[in-house]
Amino acid sequence: MLNEKGKIMQTAGVNGLNIKKKNRGLLLRLLSCGIADSRAGLTKISGLTKMTVSNIISEFLQEGYVVETEIEKNKNRGCNPMGLMISKRAPKAVAVAISRDKVAACIIDLTGKPCSDIYAQILAEESPKTLEQKLISVIRDALAQTKDRILGIGAASIGPVHAGSGVILNPVNFFGITNFPLKHLLEQTFQLPVMVNNDMNAAALAEKLYGAGAAYENFVYLGMTNGIGAGVIADGRLYYNQSGFSGEAGHMSVQADGGICFCGNRGCLELYASIPVITKQLKQALSLERTPNPHEFSTLYQMPAGKEIFQKMEHYLTAGLVNLANLFSPQVIIIGHDGYYFPEEMLERMEKNINRRVLFTGWQTVRLLRSSFENQAALTGAACCVFHSIFEG
Repeated sequence: MLNEKGKIMQTAGVNGLNIKKKNRGLLLRLLSCGIADSRAGLTKISGLTKMTVSNIISEFLQEGYVVETEIEKNKNRGCNPMGLMISKRAPKAVAVAISRDKVAACIIDLTGKPCSDIYAQILAEESPKTLEQKLISVIRDALAQTKDRILGIGAASIGPVHAGSGVILNPVNFFGITNFPLKHLLEQTFQLPVMVNNDMNAAALAEKLYGAGAAYENFVYLGMTNGIGAGVIADGRLYYNQSGFSGEAGHMSVQADGGICFCGNRGCLELYASIPVITKQLKQALSLERTPNPHEFSTLYQMPAGKEIFQKMEHYLTAGLVNLANLFSPQVIIIGHDGYYFPEEMLERMEKNINRRVLFTGWQTVRLLRSSFENQAALTGAACCVFHSIFEG
């Protein structure tokens, strides 16, 4: 009887602790993401009692997560109401992004803003050992920029990634590096919790917490760089597959009898609309001495030969986006990574053509938006992997 009671009490205690963690995470998310800025606002939006909110905020104040601010001057007698904001000294996360071009790291605060310079190492002909050395180097450079507490390291990597074990599996054109134990390496080196995810999933999470997707429950983030990938938010949550294969949008076929892709399929979207394909064609068509940078896309679009290249690419990209819209019925599609730099005129025309061709024409309009993070959504998203785990309790 006593043992049985002891078990029940222990279970109740664990459940109570889990509930408290979830409540703390909820309130921290509401403050960090700018959804609420006062105790009254937190109480209204969270549905928690005033007492619960007050107790948790008292803990946050003691722990240095939040500070109080005056939100308005009270003209009547009595105390001025106090607002709340994330403290500049609140704990932070290290963000690491791994692409085929570079590894980059910086410190990001709970409001999703970088609070240190971005430290990057360009990738050349890498081996597992040299990649390991560069990762450790950029993270140490980032850590040297803050004395604040670090909650953990978030890593966003080109896929496929096994998010559960934090292993980079076998990315194509990644120097032959396979089964790279990213999570284990970083945890052993820095003695911090490490969260790993596909770079497109991480970018989608950044847009949901702090960016263009904050107001939407269903959207697709399409990242365009050396390859093309997608992260999906469905019913307000990351559409999550631990295998890391769920966002390989670049390998949907948009030309059944098209060229053979390095993945073995025919007519993959990446053959027609990836950034290297576009820049190579622009260089040739415009007789440029060097390969153009995505920052120059809007200027090159103004040239007749350049516009022709973009319009050809646009045809295939629109087909791919129609496929994604029919699969996921998103409210918005967010274009990011180097796709952020596509000309406004092109994005507007693509949005119109997508809405002419989707199956739910007339019932729902899909908006096409730029990323809120320029070409740094994956880096911000890496930190969001850490913050999201805390927000979820």
